[in-house]
Amino acid sequence: MKTTHALLLLAASLAFTACSRPPAAEAEAFDLVGAMGDLQRWTDKLGRAAEVGNWPLADFYLHEIEETTEALVAAGIVYHDQPVSQLTGAMLEPAVHVLENAVKARDAELFRRDYATFVQTCNACHAATDFAFIRITAPDVAVNPWNQDFRPAP
Repeated sequence: MKTTHALLLLAASLAFTACSRPPAAEAEAFDLVGAMGDLQRWTDKLGRAAEVGNWPLADFYLHEIEETTEALVAAGIVYHDQPVSQLTGAMLEPAVHVLENAVKARDAELFRRDYATFVQTCNACHAATDFAFIRITAPDVAVNPWNQDFRPAP
């Protein structure tokens, strides 16, 4: 719970700081909803792959998360007066780097802990930007909505 409060405090303080942004036209052209949907999909698939010990697949999805996060930060998005790009850089990028260590170590217990923090970070950012009604969860691996087998190849 302390982590959530600290992240919310960080997000609130960042909301009041100035940030350099790319030209407005460039930021407006960025598909924020699409990028967030990609992050949600990659996050779900990352959790599923790691849960069954498919570390190469987990690494693949983590790389997709990292690329999408970097694009979000670079786009300079301010959405409904909320500094989305700045918050993504301050909140999500550090959580991605922590997850990288767990995936590289192929440590399931470390991954579960850091993945939970990652998901909590997503929700803390949503709360800080007045989108708390969007809540991300860890996947239930017993229910697979994808036409994909997440287990390692035989």
